[in-house]
Amino acid sequence: MSISINMENRNSIIIPILTKLAKYEADYIRSACTRKELERKLHEIKNDYESVQKHFTQSDMNYIAIMLLFLERIKTSLELEDEIIRIIDCESSRFNSNITKVLEDLKQSFKNIQRMSTQDGSASLDGSMKAKRTNYPKQTSHILKKWLQENAKDPYPSDTEKAILREKTGLDATQLNNWFINARRRILPFLRENNNRHKGEMNHN
Repeated sequence: MSISINMENRNSIIIPILTKLAKYEADYIRSACTRKELERKLHEIKNDYESVQKHFTQSDMNYIAIMLLFLERIKTSLELEDEIIRIIDCESSRFNSNITKVLEDLKQSFKNIQRMSTQDGSASLDGSMKAKRTNYPKQTSHILKKWLQENAKDPYPSDTEKAILREKTGLDATQLNNWFINARRRILPFLRENNNRHKGEMNHN
């Protein structure tokens, strides 16, 4: 909008422009107006300035210098804001990338731990089953079978006999009990059959 102006009322236009610039700068710094609003207000000031600039004289240079100072400060503030936003966006992107990598590493570590735990459990189970299937040393089996053969009629050793057998074989109480449980089911019937057959042969002779 063109403003009709003469030398007398020129200052009445310049000073309000400077006042508006100072206010708009302060409002933006305090976040009292948005960037879009600031741009619109600066555009209005530009129109006001263009309407009076042809009437400027050498004595008005101080006003122009102050106006340029305000505009330069506003420009610097906007550039600084843009740089801060750029840095924040960059750091945010880097942070998100790092977080994603950390999460992926944690998930992989968790999977590895699960896999190792499963493998250890399987190995432990296999080892336990193998231990159950492992035969005792021949000397140990010989000692226990001999006792069982001699006591086929009463194949239940007393506590004292168990202690002696543990000392001779090196087995613990659980191993010894398990051996006799299995032996009475698997070995004892054959021993009794052999004993009976042997007695029958002797009687026949």
